[in-house]
Amino acid sequence: MTHEIDPSFLALPLRALADAALARARALGAEHADFRFERVRGAAWRLRDARVAGSSDTTDLGYAVRVVHGGAWGFASGVDLSMDAAARVASQAVAMAKLSAKVIEAAGSDERVELADEPVHADKTWVSSYEVNPFDVADSDKTGLLTEWSERLLAADGVAHADASLLTVQENKFYADTAGTTTTQQRVRLHPQLTAVAVDPASGEFDSMRTLARRSGAAGSI
Repeated sequence: MTHEIDPSFLALPLRALADAALARARALGAEHADFRFERVRGAAWRLRDARVAGSSDTTDLGYAVRVVHGGAWGFASGVDLSMDAAARVASQAVAMAKLSAKVIEAAGSDERVELADEPVHADKTWVSSYEVNPFDVADSDKTGLLTEWSERLLAADGVAHADASLLTVQENKFYADTAGTTTTQQRVRLHPQLTAVAVDPASGEFDSMRTLARRSGAAGSI
């Protein structure tokens, strides 16, 4: 099933920030520069014995500039979404590369970063494979399903307690470099988990069993 990149991510000043950062890096003599902007939204729900014990919904956003200057790597990051701030971050990355070059020289090494030739990928997009974005599902539906699973566990012989949780993540990433590559990506994944606890009424000893499965939709990205 084909999905589009989240419009709210595309509405951010991605290319303008990248242009400002890469232009400053070029002006300062960088042999290579790349810009990454990433937004990660994560939401989680926890149930104890079929009752909601906690939930969270957070979004992290920021960008980074990486350069090769004088044969050394430099890196800096920021969160201010202004063109001047992006340019300053690029300047900081170049300054870090210059410092790294001095450290390498002081160590008596003549090692230099040399990038391998790579094809240019201009204006490419990639979205991970999924049928339904979990963030398009109502919170009540998510907790309702976790509640149903928990109640089924609690109804089983020997089960004294049941824990249920769900983690959902949506990652959006924009990348641009001085070679001309620009890519936009979206990766969605989720991880439900159930734990059943049995307690021996005579001794008070307990044992547990938990579901074991990899996160769904955890394919790699650039």
